[in-house]
Amino acid sequence: MIGLQTDEFPAFYTRTSGLPIPEKVDSVSTASEIMQTKWELGKEVTPFLLSKIEKTGGKSLDANIALVKNNARKAAELACEYNYLEQ
Repeated sequence: MIGLQTDEFPAFYTRTSGLPIPEKVDSVSTASEIMQTKWELGKEVTPFLLSKIEKTGGKSLDANIALVKNNARKAAELACEYNYLEQ
């Protein structure tokens, strides 16, 4: 996460939240250079990571599916509880 001309996350209706952003840059050109560097690094790292994931024999896919299902279950629980509080 990079803040362009800010060192904290914006809040919903305000420019400040008090929550710091790990890295700040002051110019669009600097932000663009950082993005390009990270993009190039990602293009190099992704094939390596995918080759390691393939060696799990499908266990990583099973784990990710379980994670998505659990996230959906927790979101539904939260929605139900929120609805209960609103009544």
